[in-house]
Amino acid sequence: MKKNTAAFLVLLFLTNCTDIKKEIEYKSFSGIYPHLARYNNEGECGTGAVVPWADRLWVVTYGPHFPFGSSDKLYSITDDLEQKTFEGSIGGTPANRMIHPESKQLFIGPYAIDSKGNIKVIPYESMPGRHTGNARHVLAFSCDLYIRKQ
Repeated sequence: MKKNTAAFLVLLFLTNCTDIKKEIEYKSFSGIYPHLARYNNEGECGTGAVVPWADRLWVVTYGPHFPFGSSDKLYSITDDLEQKTFEGSIGGTPANRMIHPESKQLFIGPYAIDSKGNIKVIPYESMPGRHTGNARHVLAFSCDLYIRKQ
């Protein structure tokens, strides 16, 4: 009897493992999702840029004036509203965003994100300042030089 019960439980477990789907229902208040709130340690936290790219929504926050980095982060939000914080975030005061078709990358703040969601950080030692805009022709040249140095 114990053998049959154990075999049944193993079969039941294996059958259900393929059907397990992560479904989290996030609370919404008048269309606002509190779990998507973002914070920093700078006394002011703004959303610098929001861009759909590589099957996610990418968001950077900014502090008031930090041309050499801050506690701000790069976030990605999935279709099921799961927010992930990029652990290698270097902050700053970014508001730039541009999908660069020539390199197949999103440039948002001091980050370059390829079409698969892989993130490269452009350190403030190489490119200090308040990243507020991109120029397609300069970006291609600058990034090519930076990547060659790596």
